[in-house]
Amino acid sequence: MQLRPKTQLQDGKYEIVEKIGQGGFGIVYRAYHQGLQCDVCIKEFFFRDLCERVENSTQVSIISKSDEKIKLVDSLRKKFVKEAQRLAKFRNQNIIQVMDNFEENNTAYFVMEYLEGGSLEDLIELMGTFDEPKTKRIIMPILDALEAVHEKGLLHLDIKPANIMLRKDQSPVLIDFGISKYMEIGGGYTTTAPIGISKGYAPLEQYGGNVADFSPATDIYSLCATIYKMVTGITPPEPLQILGSRLKSPIEIIPKISFDFSEIVKNGMSVRANERPQSVSQIKDLLNRQQKQITIEQTKTNEEIIVSSNFTKPMAKSQDGTKKFLIFLIVSVLVFLLFRYTNLWKIDELFGIPGDIAVGLTFGSIAGYGPTN
Repeated sequence: MQLRPKTQLQDGKYEIVEKIGQGGFGIVYRAYHQGLQCDVCIKEFFFRDLCERVENSTQVSIISKSDEKIKLVDSLRKKFVKEAQRLAKFRNQNIIQVMDNFEENNTAYFVMEYLEGGSLEDLIELMGTFDEPKTKRIIMPILDALEAVHEKGLLHLDIKPANIMLRKDQSPVLIDFGISKYMEIGGGYTTTAPIGISKGYAPLEQYGGNVADFSPATDIYSLCATIYKMVTGITPPEPLQILGSRLKSPIEIIPKISFDFSEIVKNGMSVRANERPQSVSQIKDLLNRQQKQITIEQTKTNEEIIVSSNFTKPMAKSQDGTKKFLIFLIVSVLVFLLFRYTNLWKIDELFGIPGDIAVGLTFGSIAGYGPTN
């Protein structure tokens, strides 16, 4: 079904290395760019339900002879090309960069940067759960990317861990705009493609399939569902399940999560779209305010530790002085007793010091006297 390794495209400009993934509308390959001498990612249009490739052939054909099905595949292929053209216009480091597009083998392709860090889905599988700081380090840049997408009048509609890739430096990148929708001037969204559903990440309005119900809050649900997966390690229940019972908040599953952060995620996954934050800027503001509060509380705690430390230091010095005084007092008493009750009281005869004076002297002071003739 997929292209074999070493298959050449564009007269040898690209050479297929391996297949790295496949969805309902396309196959993704790692390939080698002969001119730039680097790895790239190539996405091939391949509508799994209606396309096929004969074994040992590169050509893609449509299974059905129905005019309706042929027109559907043709419209989806055109949308695939538009996806590449839309992505190429973005200049955002957290949105996948498109380098080229072309048609060949009776289908379409576009070429993107190759991301070596794997997907967020892979990382979750490896790590289990993320703490709040690491979650925010990944999600905040994705929010910036999503905000840029929405500003262009576009919805992503398929945000999930598998569609967030990582570069070598672990910076996140939003990918796969295959079922994205453009907003018309009138305010509604339009599409010629089937509405995709990623279970656990798609909100209720996507199940209805009426694009007029879509809004930025649709993507916000999916993003919060992704955060839910990151911090709990659990794929969220589908919206109808949430409606039938309730969604367990992240803090109920992982108690070390802060209450405010947990509530932001839970509210972002409200079944009713109008109960969610209505824009990316709103949820960014909520997360930023929560982070500022955490910083203020940490600063107060650190100040209290410093004050406590500064208070205990003089006490320690005072206690140290008291110990020295007690030692001095004990030694003085012992010296007195030594002179008073032993033969050493005759030291007055040895050094020529009157007896009553000799009794009160310490060894240190005696050293200053010499014998008299």
